[in-house]
Amino acid sequence: MRIKKNIKIKLRNLFILLIFFIYPSLTADKLKWKDGTTSIGKAINVTGTHVEWQERGRVKKISLSEIDGIEVGYDGVSVCAEFLPNSQINCDLILHKLTKTSASFTTKDSPLKLDVVKLAKINKLEINFTEKEDYSLFIDSGISGFFETTSFKGNGYLVSNQNKIWEIRPDDKKLPIQKINDGELLRFELVKKAAISEFINSCADNAPLYGTEGSVEYTPEFFYIYSTGQWRRVSMSEVNLGVGTEGEIMYDAKFLYIYIGGSWRQLALSNFQ
Repeated sequence: MRIKKNIKIKLRNLFILLIFFIYPSLTADKLKWKDGTTSIGKAINVTGTHVEWQERGRVKKISLSEIDGIEVGYDGVSVCAEFLPNSQINCDLILHKLTKTSASFTTKDSPLKLDVVKLAKINKLEINFTEKEDYSLFIDSGISGFFETTSFKGNGYLVSNQNKIWEIRPDDKKLPIQKINDGELLRFELVKKAAISEFINSCADNAPLYGTEGSVEYTPEFFYIYSTGQWRRVSMSEVNLGVGTEGEIMYDAKFLYIYIGGSWRQLALSNFQ
């Protein structure tokens, strides 16, 4: 969604310069080439002969004879987010910038009112990628969350997203850095790390096939929880606590105990902090 003004380059350069000073740095601009194609970036300055154009961190000079016009204004992508303390999903949002500390939004009903929200106040934020948007303009490196691509699915850290390549470092230390073309991105979800810190990234073949967010299952070897779109697991070890009944659960300050398969199994509560 864009609050835009279509500006013809010829005879209107002064007006363009005024627009650049009025709009904040979070905006992205659209440059229209003579051949009908467009580029998304930021117009830094316009003179009588050229425009200084910033795209993917690089600035270059483009002759005005090569372009037909520039659209400037708020730019962003549609997202759904859940804010604390109400924890209500709001899908009437346009995300303008997501950094490792905050996110800035407008709403579809109030497109000129820009709100910057600290990540600590966001319980959940979900982005579904489409091929028509350049998401590197709106998402900074340094963020962590759940990534789903055509070749990778799991929690990770965004190392870089320059030159149409997204480098994601998985939380699973056994996996290498994933280099993903921007057209292969499917979904990103920012969630609070309040659930489990020692999950194995991929589950065994005998893991449950279906689940809903927050549902749990367990076997004599593993405790499973369905989180951010996939089953995750943590190992359980046997402990002697005497006789129990199948499915009985106890806990103390450090461990959760489950009686299963004729013996007690323990699971460290530190996994849930």
